[in-house]
Amino acid sequence: MTAKHNDQTVELTIPRVTAEDRPVFLGVNGECVRIRPGETVRVARRFAEVWENAQAQEAAAREACRRADRASKTALAAL
Repeated sequence: MTAKHNDQTVELTIPRVTAEDRPVFLGVNGECVRIRPGETVRVARRFAEVWENAQAQEAAAREACRRADRASKTALAAL
């Protein structure tokens, strides 16, 4: 990716989960932004990519936990 691509701005909305949600900090190479959940803001594309990557990692981790849980239940049932 070029620096120009990463400097383009995009809209980003971090979903609100509860009324007490705290701002989310996103950082890229020492530069940070703080975003309040539920608000749509314009940020440099690099920050939106950090958020998207974090969400993908979290989803993958949840799926890995589900698979491990199913495997352990299957193993216990086989005892």
